[in-house]
Amino acid sequence: MAEKKNEKLEALRGELNKTDSILEQAFLERMETVRKIGALKAAEGLPTYDPAREEKVLAMHSEKAPEELKGYMREFFQKLMDLSKEYQKQHR
Repeated sequence: MAEKKNEKLEALRGELNKTDSILEQAFLERMETVRKIGALKAAEGLPTYDPAREEKVLAMHSEKAPEELKGYMREFFQKLMDLSKEYQKQHR
């Protein structure tokens, strides 16, 4: 019985690993775009932080999540945007 549970657990962990690989690639692509946006903002004299844009993005993504995950989705994207702003500041 324990072996079957371990097999199920390992199968689920395998699924999670695949999802994490997708997230990893998406993160790298996103950060490359963030770098380009930061360079463009710097060239045009625009600030790194745009509170209206940030709120729009947070609302857009949290609205798409099931009710019980809305707060987590918002927190996920908030952290992602915080990292993005930090990265942009380093590449201005």
